[in-house]
Formats: sequence, C-alpha cells, structure tokens
Amino acid sequence: MLTLLATEFDACPLKNVDARSLEDEFEAEELDEFLCSHNATLESLSLYFGRFQPLTFPEMKNLRELTLRVGCSGGDFLDFCCDSDDERPKPCEFDWGAQFPNLVTLILDDVATKYANGFSIHRLFKLDTTPCLALKNLKVPPELDAEDVATIGHIFPNVLKLIVPLQTQDNVFPQLFTTWPQLKALVLSTLYL
Repeated sequence: MLTLLATEFDACPLKNVDARSLEDEFEAEELDEFLCSHNATLESLSLYFGRFQPLTFPEMKNLRELTLRVGCSGGDFLDFCCDSDDERPKPCEFDWGAQFPNLVTLILDDVATKYANGFSIHRLFKLDTTPCLALKNLKVPPELDAEDVATIGHIFPNVLKLIVPLQTQDNVFPQLFTTWPQLKALVLSTLYL
C-alpha cells in the first residue's frame, strides 16, 4: 500500500498521514520509501514503531507534528508483537533538530514504555543530538526520571506546553519547571490499559 502511495502519487504530494492502524500492512522498506518520497511535503505524521527495526527518517523540513507510538497497533503492548527479547523493536536514534527542524508538536503516545521490556527512552533522546528549537508542544511517555527530563530539555529547549503522565516519578515534577522555565501549560494525563 505505501509503495503505491510512494510511487504512484508523487504528483499528488501528501501533507497529513496517519498510519497508526496500518502497521501490519507494510514492511519497513516500504515505509522508508514512502517517507523519502513525501519528505518535502508531509506536515503531520502518525506512526507505530511496532515491528520496524530500525525505522529511519529522512530530513523532513516541513513536518510540524509527529506522533510516535511504541508497541503494536493491535494493542498487545506487553508482548510488543514479538516472541522473544531479540525480536523486540529497536527504535532508531534521531537527530531531532537536523531531521525535523520545524517540528512544533511531538507526541510520544505510548503505553509500551512502562509495560514492555526492550524499549528504552534513551534510544530516542541522546545529548549529542542537534536541538530542535521549533518544538513548542511535547507529550512525554511515563517512567521518566530527572536525567531524562534534562536530556529532553536540552534537545527541545523551547517547550511551552507539556503533557506528562501521572505515572512519572514525583521527583521529576520540580525538574520540569527548571528545564522549561518558560512553560505556559502543564497537562497531567492518566494511563489507561
């Protein structure tokens, strides 16, 4: 399906794609081809990491909103759609500012971070990443510690609206205001299973 969108619809550039429910419908290579063919036009993109190991993104200068979910579209978050630890998804490492220079909203919409083995938030956020200065709205996953918040704050220093799960460790909340003193909105969310 994505191959068709990547090859046949180049003349009709897509701006918004929500492929969260299509995880089982295409392979990682098809997704790579699709992203490369629409990297100049996509403004909003929603994906599951699911079984893509690793998922690679080209530079996406026009992308304004990115929603990523770690887990499986079918809701089998505990197993990550895999039979063993060796098969668990290994999300790619991003250079946020270089790959997504105009990203305004990042939603890490997950349940799997807390409930599945094999995923580490540290793979998504590295200190040697180019900062993404355009990001203003951020939803973080549960189970962050103060060091994670400091790293994420280094990568996204201009966050104005932050959505934080209540499952976040208590000692993290003071760190939020130190990391983002310009924060205008803090939304506390709950995690439902």
